[in-house]
Amino acid sequence: MVYEEPPPLSRWVPDVPGDVQRVLSRALAKDAASRYPTAQALAEDAEDVLAGRPPRHAAGEEFVVVGEGDSPLTALLDPM
Repeated sequence: MVYEEPPPLSRWVPDVPGDVQRVLSRALAKDAASRYPTAQALAEDAEDVLAGRPPRHAAGEEFVVVGEGDSPLTALLDPM
């Protein structure tokens, strides 16, 4: 298991929502470049999925780290 991708959650939970599967697969990816770049990005996607929204950090999208005390909204409205 250490050197292989984990099997999809849907193997054990057939009706798992696709967004949940994608977030978990990305979080557990063996290739570090395929995983979330930060715990914050993972937490935001988990929060989105739990709230019924699509994850905001789809694989391949750039993740911008905002400054301490800045919110993601602030970073979007006032980019550096």
